[in-house]
Amino acid sequence: MSTTDECPRCGAPCYDLNGPGPEDKNATVCTKDDSHFWCITCTCPPEDPYSCNGVFPRVLPTPDATKRQRYSAKMSCDDHRKLLQPGRGDVHSKLRLQWISQTLRAARQLSSSKGRGDAGLWAVDYIFWIRLYGVLDDVNRFLTRLYTPVLEGAPPRRVFEGALHAITSISSVFNDDELLYIQYRRDEACHPVAHAYELGQRSDGRLIEEIGKTLSGQPINHGTFDRAVDALMSRYERNEFAIACDFARRVLPHLDTLMREALKIFA
Repeated sequence: MSTTDECPRCGAPCYDLNGPGPEDKNATVCTKDDSHFWCITCTCPPEDPYSCNGVFPRVLPTPDATKRQRYSAKMSCDDHRKLLQPGRGDVHSKLRLQWISQTLRAARQLSSSKGRGDAGLWAVDYIFWIRLYGVLDDVNRFLTRLYTPVLEGAPPRRVFEGALHAITSISSVFNDDELLYIQYRRDEACHPVAHAYELGQRSDGRLIEEIGKTLSGQPINHGTFDRAVDALMSRYERNEFAIACDFARRVLPHLDTLMREALKIFA
């Protein structure tokens, strides 16, 4: 991007952080990188944790930006801050904290069961798989984005480090086959038709014989998946409720840690 681009907010020249600056080396100017920009008209108070010149910079609109993204670039600092503050405009923070707390609650209830099929916990079983997968996938990806520094060479945002470490600890409790089982139980609980687990066909006539997205990060062949899940279920004498109870007991201490860390950043 050229250094002559206008600042999306105030219209002043906006200089690329990786390019040449203004002729006046002491000038205060608007700046940008490939994804964010910093405007000189920012009125956020010093040390404000929600400052648009802090760890939550404004997103640089792209040519295919949505109308909402374009409008957000011109938003006042006060309104921008309201959108970010939990309990005001950021419904997502409440949902993520709720997602973690419900995973913990379901794990506690399953952990106290004897694992032989408690009729009162059949719904908790499904909630556990759905919420656990969400923590390992969606919440993990969200926190990773926040943790990753915006500027090249800048330190990571360590306020999110504790929660990310807790999620890593949760994931490390399970081997790859167990992570596949978690994903499958979540998928069958959320979708009446699970196309990912069926053979597909490409436009050139070749078969699609693998599941592309997995918690382990690697695609897996359908046959390998079937054998892995079958072996896992055989270990538990094909008692799926017993599997849920055992997984819950193993992961419970790490969920407690995650909840403590999440309260620091979402509450």
